[in-house]
Amino acid sequence: MISIIIPHKKGVPYLKDALDSIKDLTYKDYETILVIDHSEDDLEEVINKYKDIINLRVFYLDDKEGCASARNLGLDEAKGEYVFFLDSDDYFFGDYLGKMVALMDDNTDIVYSDFKRTWFRRGVYKESQANYDEKKKEAITLRKVQKEFEFTDVKDFMINRNKRMETVSVLGCLYRKSLFIDNNIRFDDDLHFFIDAAVFMKLYTKAKGIRPCEGTTYIKRYHNDKETNMAIMQHSKIETMPHYFKSYKAAVDVVKADLEKHYDLKLHLNLILCIFVVNEYIRYIRWSPDKEWKNEYYNELKSLMADVDMKVLKMWDFTPGEKKLLKKFATCDFKYIQSKSKRILAVRKIRKFRSNRRIFFRTVSLHIFSKLSMKNDWVCFESFLGRNYSGQPKYIYKYMLENCGNKYKYIWFVDNKNVKVTDGKCKVVKRFSLKYYYYMNRSKYLVLNMRQPKTVPIRDEMIICATWHGTPLKRLGFDMEDVHSATANHKSFVKTNSARWNYMLSDNPFSTEKFQSAFLVKRSQILESGYPANDIMYYDNKDEIAADLREKLGIPKDKKTILYAPTWRDDDYTEGGHYNFKLALDLDRLKKEFGDEYVVLLRMHYYIIDSIDLSSLSDFAIDVSSYSDISELYLISDMIITDYSSVFFDYANLRRPVIFYTYDYEKYKDVLHGFYLDMHKDLPGPILMTEDEVIDAIRNIDKVNEEYKERYDEFCERFCCLDDGHASQRVVETVFKD
Repeated sequence: MISIIIPHKKGVPYLKDALDSIKDLTYKDYETILVIDHSEDDLEEVINKYKDIINLRVFYLDDKEGCASARNLGLDEAKGEYVFFLDSDDYFFGDYLGKMVALMDDNTDIVYSDFKRTWFRRGVYKESQANYDEKKKEAITLRKVQKEFEFTDVKDFMINRNKRMETVSVLGCLYRKSLFIDNNIRFDDDLHFFIDAAVFMKLYTKAKGIRPCEGTTYIKRYHNDKETNMAIMQHSKIETMPHYFKSYKAAVDVVKADLEKHYDLKLHLNLILCIFVVNEYIRYIRWSPDKEWKNEYYNELKSLMADVDMKVLKMWDFTPGEKKLLKKFATCDFKYIQSKSKRILAVRKIRKFRSNRRIFFRTVSLHIFSKLSMKNDWVCFESFLGRNYSGQPKYIYKYMLENCGNKYKYIWFVDNKNVKVTDGKCKVVKRFSLKYYYYMNRSKYLVLNMRQPKTVPIRDEMIICATWHGTPLKRLGFDMEDVHSATANHKSFVKTNSARWNYMLSDNPFSTEKFQSAFLVKRSQILESGYPANDIMYYDNKDEIAADLREKLGIPKDKKTILYAPTWRDDDYTEGGHYNFKLALDLDRLKKEFGDEYVVLLRMHYYIIDSIDLSSLSDFAIDVSSYSDISELYLISDMIITDYSSVFFDYANLRRPVIFYTYDYEKYKDVLHGFYLDMHKDLPGPILMTEDEVIDAIRNIDKVNEEYKERYDEFCERFCCLDDGHASQRVVETVFKD
């Protein structure tokens, strides 16, 4: 029998994933030992649900705390011949333990699996998205690309692969329990961080045999909510360093017990320490205000470096300057180390300047532009990360052109030269160019509908009007139980950005309430104004605008239009904040059904990079994804088909039909995002799961209108109550009141 030992401190959703991965194993000869470490979670329901399904036994830490003590208690209570450590925020990928047990024989004490890292929960995990490294932006990125480690080579995979103390781990391995008992191997109860290093070295050096198990994968899951559910290794370095030193020394002592036999392990630990010095420590003594780095932590490192064999300098791609620093670390005083560190960091900065102009621009911004006087009459605008000229920023800008005259200088940030600002006189500047940093530093006002870039310094005097871009149906930011977008630091970014906003626009009282919890903004930051982008739907000349656009797009006068505007899926990302999307509607079938009556306008979310080939449907379907202003597209659309996008909140101002094609409703609701509203009760149109239902709804759209008329009226009263064509005016009069 296998005893699966799970320490748990916080995070019920993570724990459920771990337990579900156990439940789905085909191998059933196991017990699950859940050790609860003074958790504040309500676990009664979880325990009752899984108790009989996975042979769950529950224990509680009383006078001790921490993962080390929890694992020790689990070992004490384990009844199995084998033990397996599974952290409560990790999970098995696929069938697992049966394959590992089958490899255990009289000459084997450890069987290990592949080991992947991700921030995705089990329901949406994809192998292509694994091995995200939270440390990728450290100086380690200056090194040459390292080789892939050979999984079947025990030392290569279990030792050489790990270049940081954080990654030396007992996880992903099946152990013979007697290996612990016979060698009196225990975790150090006093360690709360870096608890695995010494234990791993003992297990590795004492095992009779170690074997790989191909076709099995342990998923190490990062936490993407450092603000409310921080993982152990996401604590600050200043807090964890005392444990780092103790853990490192204990691991070295283990291999020193038989140094002749395990000198290669000592060299590897020495290498880990040297990499820490040049990748992390020198940055802390340069930038951190914490005095510990220059005092006790320096003295600890100096002592440890005295025992380092400088052969390790040939084991890593250290620069000449780094080698010199490491050689003299144990013998020179702090002033020398500090001076040498500054030089090394300066060289790195120069390298970055050469390879990345944006870093050079940021440095100029920090040291030159930020010192220049601020211009109180300069206003910067940006819409959807500069990808188009649209949204609330566009309509605020247009109102200011008409009503503020030459009082202000206007600057528009765009992502590429193809983005055209078609109204008025303004300065058009490419995002992240040198001019971009210049204007960001000198302008008094910034109006944008997404988050401001985290890499751009924002002066305290700048007034930021965050217009946002829709009433939320799907949960956002801190209202999401878990985040599956293409950044593991999403919630941290949200908190940092929103704290800097002077104003956040809201289209209705519902949004005002949700924005406070989702973005952690105060009620005083929120301007309940209605959305400026919806003003166009109340223009006196809106029919003329629509007629001109229909002609521009080549839509026949005798055809009606259907706007299909699906949103992106968080779990189908590629890189750089971009996503894939597979069109769920069969446009060929729609053409056969409605080609004589309708034209389909396809509007993909701006995050989506996949292009849709419509060449065979040129007389029926038009890709309007690149058309800047969706508000103008609303005017020419006789109905809209969407899923979870917020477009229907704005479109409802026109009182035209809305159809919801939610083919993946359960997954989106329960796994990806979750909703603020009950889609089946609160929305102004039918919730459809199949293409047949969509076709039937289009065919009987008059019947749909009649069926949902009362609910549509209630919806508009609740969500469109502030839109009246004057939102831009209210925003300008408030934000630019001075």
